[in-house]
Amino acid sequence: GIQCDAVPTLLPWRIVRFRTPAPSDSMKFETLLETLEVREFRGRYLPYATLRKQLEALKSKQGPELEDVASKWRSSVEREVARIAMHIDGGLKELKVGLSALTKLAQGAAEGNAPPYMEIRSLDAFDNLSGGVGRYRSFAEVNYAALIKLMQAYDEELSTSAGVNTYLPAMVEKLRMERLDAIESDITEAVRASSNLPGLDTNPRVARLMAGLGTLRRSGLGNAEFNRPSFALGLVFGLCGALLLVILMLCFLPHFRPETFNTKYFLAPLGLFRLTLTVPVVYWGMGAVTWACDAKHINYMFLLGIDPRCQLNSSFFMKRAALLTSTWMLILIGYIVDYKFELIGSGDTKGAGVVRGSWHYHLYPMATLLITLVVELSPSKVFQYSYRWGLFKSFCRFA
Repeated sequence: GIQCDAVPTLLPWRIVRFRTPAPSDSMKFETLLETLEVREFRGRYLPYATLRKQLEALKSKQGPELEDVASKWRSSVEREVARIAMHIDGGLKELKVGLSALTKLAQGAAEGNAPPYMEIRSLDAFDNLSGGVGRYRSFAEVNYAALIKLMQAYDEELSTSAGVNTYLPAMVEKLRMERLDAIESDITEAVRASSNLPGLDTNPRVARLMAGLGTLRRSGLGNAEFNRPSFALGLVFGLCGALLLVILMLCFLPHFRPETFNTKYFLAPLGLFRLTLTVPVVYWGMGAVTWACDAKHINYMFLLGIDPRCQLNSSFFMKRAALLTSTWMLILIGYIVDYKFELIGSGDTKGAGVVRGSWHYHLYPMATLLITLVVELSPSKVFQYSYRWGLFKSFCRFA
């Protein structure tokens, strides 16, 4: 392992230099590989831990037996490298097909034979292709690093230098990482040749900013939003789950003054509660779909013909859904508690056939409707009114 001295710490009586405990180098590197994995390619990486354990078994071998086991181990590594190279080949072929088709669309848009925003959509789609190349580049580089560590360990175990100097270059040659640079260059040239947007000749990133697309959004490398659930989102799910348990518990609790409780009157306002609940449900659905598409690197904005300058994403939809859902559940809890336990005067109407009835019970569902309308009608720089109108028409079409 590698010993690492910490910064000296000044105490009142002496200077103490702490030395951090050094775990095994293989365990440290294995953990690092797991953190660098692209989620899309999990299970396809070089099995570093397995190969490292097999290599450690060489310590007990000697003579011809050692050479035989070492040869079998090298063959295992070469098979894994061939598998990885085949996976990269397949991915790059798909990217080249997409690049060819997208170049034709972009050229048509540049000539004026395309719908509005098509040129900007093409630029955004080229960005997605570049992100795909970046993911395959990360995949190849992580495996490259694992190969170097394995060959270094091989040389250490066998007291030789053939692993790094002889076997490693031959294995790395199979990965042919220069192809990634070539296709990245092809994408850049295709963007410059098929677009009339200003700034492309100097810097494609600047051109994106000038076109209103913002910075690169879907490169897919190390994006915590896609690779692990948000802490805030987990907190919201926990809160909604707790509120749901409270609602169920309240429904099963005995009523106060059962003789005056009327089930039909109690259930009457729930129709408006259900109506207002459809809004956060729609937001949850949109957030889940956009998150899944982003996680799988599906360019849904291009497929659906959405203006690529739109900044709406799964995080926005889920945050709005969380706000409306938690508010809705709190108001529903207030209504259940008020009606079952008569926190406010019930205004009984004797002889009218309806007991425990009051106008203020209808204020609870009206409050949910009012809050929903305020949230939906509030101005937003991201969620423009044209987007809301389109969403409303889509909802009415399928309702």
